[in-house]
Amino acid sequence: MKESSEIPKGDYMSEVLSDVNDDSIREWTSANSLKSKESREFEGYKITESIDGAKKYNREISFIEVTGPTNLPPHVHKNSDAYFIFIKGAGTLIIGDEEISVSEGDKIEVPKNTKHGFIMRDDENLAFVSVQSPPIRNHETGEEDFEVVE
Repeated sequence: MKESSEIPKGDYMSEVLSDVNDDSIREWTSANSLKSKESREFEGYKITESIDGAKKYNREISFIEVTGPTNLPPHVHKNSDAYFIFIKGAGTLIIGDEEISVSEGDKIEVPKNTKHGFIMRDDENLAFVSVQSPPIRNHETGEEDFEVVE
């Protein structure tokens, strides 16, 4: 992972991200740590949830690996803010009506109700940490705060 200074934090996520830094990300995404966590896979995506051991009740920190070619259609989370920390690879993030190239070291805030998604071409792979507050997935019911939009 590219070394960086302190992770910038928007006001709306400052408490949620208070213990998230390069060292904690390295620890949470280490092979040893990830092997003890459950993951789910769909259409080129592998999501490992609660990588921080569910330290805080008002967030979910997940490790997401994406292998191209695949797309995650533009969608919104009506109740959850997100913060993405890209730690490996490259791809294209749709945010609002723009397509933005992202790669290792990039950090992007995605406030609730902001349209976002991914476009991954054949040779692209991307790994990132996603912090959502509150969690987008209710682990008791399985329901997700996820609505596809045009």
